[in-house]
Amino acid sequence: MGDATCVQCGIQMITKTGRRRFCSKRCMNAARGDRYYFDVICTVCGAAFRSPNPEAKLCSDDCKSRLYSRPGAPRSRPGAPRSCPACGGVIVLSRHTYCSAGCRVDAARRRGVGPLTTAVESQDWPNVIAELLSRTEPSGACRLWTRRTSGGYPKVRVRGRERQAHRLMALAARGGEDIGHMPVHHICANSLCIEPSHLQVVTPEENTAEMLERSHYLARIHSLEQALAAAAPSHPLLRQ
Repeated sequence: MGDATCVQCGIQMITKTGRRRFCSKRCMNAARGDRYYFDVICTVCGAAFRSPNPEAKLCSDDCKSRLYSRPGAPRSRPGAPRSCPACGGVIVLSRHTYCSAGCRVDAARRRGVGPLTTAVESQDWPNVIAELLSRTEPSGACRLWTRRTSGGYPKVRVRGRERQAHRLMALAARGGEDIGHMPVHHICANSLCIEPSHLQVVTPEENTAEMLERSHYLARIHSLEQALAAAAPSHPLLRQ
């Protein structure tokens, strides 16, 4: 280990071998100047440009796109255009498998991906609502989830990712408007219900206040029932 000085900017630096001359690639390139650049002509637009590669043929990504998307283009290669496996259209300078979200959804449908995943990926919110409701059964004004649950809440899997069904329903009911991490409150007090009109996006403070208020009223009702049972054991209200 030893000290050295960058021959370009003069900054002090630490070097292991003592042979280091530059503190960074920027200084190294600045010191080299134009000695390692060549004048070449773009084969697409005809513009002159400078490149460290004397065999360079394209001056920009735009010219690269124009070259590989025209009829009779060279064979596809990494970064070059290729055909969309869904519609046959050209994918130019992209690492995406499909040319559009629509083609991706169509391909997923052909692979047997479920209708819910297809609807979510295409942002077809009315169909998302319909698919979720098809997994429920009516109970009064509620629509209760009949599939898998976790922690007392309905769960659904979309493209391998587990999501809470009531939150997905709230998202779809709002037309895809992002709800972030805002709590989704059940105004019916039934965590298995995903009826859109029973789901309310609230702030964390509002959600906590409502739960505390509900707990207070439930405790009050329980104490009143006990008092009524002691005073009138056969009262009809106790049989409801």
